[in-house]
Amino acid sequence: ADLPDLIMLDLAMHNLDGIEVVKKLKQIPRTTKTPIILFTGHWDALREQTLALGITDVIQKPVHSKELQERIMRILRV
Repeated sequence: ADLPDLIMLDLAMHNLDGIEVVKKLKQIPRTTKTPIILFTGHWDALREQTLALGITDVIQKPVHSKELQERIMRILRV
């Protein structure tokens, strides 16, 4: 199966916690090194926790398309 080049997820998902999803992804050998962008409206409160998990980037909501595109291109080195 093909693996994603990049995973993007929101911190606050219906019935899910984005931090828990990241923890699970980091435990799967096939996705442990996949870059992850996390979207949140509460970056200041989660800065240390997200950095400790090895999240590649955090984007504060609201997300602007140009900023998102630039960050994706930087992460994927396109």
